[in-house]
Amino acid sequence: VVDFASALAGTGLTSSSGELQTTTRKYTRSFEWGTDISGVSFNVGNTIVTLTHSLASSYVLVSVKDVDGVIHNEAASSTGNHLLDIDYDVMIKVIDTNSISLELNISGSDLADLVTNSNEFQVTVIG
Repeated sequence: VVDFASALAGTGLTSSSGELQTTTRKYTRSFEWGTDISGVSFNVGNTIVTLTHSLASSYVLVSVKDVDGVIHNEAASSTGNHLLDIDYDVMIKVIDTNSISLELNISGSDLADLVTNSNEFQVTVIG
């Protein structure tokens, strides 16, 4: 088979037609949970944060770091700087080509402590 992609998908598709060629760009942001700043906003209740990255792409990779170690700080054993696991600690949603939302997998008093203590998170979006 000369063109494997066309053989699988039918006519009109080539091996490179599903490829998006673009210049990769990066957005980084440090913020305190519950504090609105330029490009960072929280919903009512501070359970979801929306970040405006302006990368003009829905093809993104996202890294979220818990700088203060509050998510994994069991019995104060953590020193922070944990990268959070996708869909375990944090749910990431692509809203549109210029923004994403993050929702932490915590609730109740843990969420209240996160907001009260202004815990820091660092996010990198590559797209």
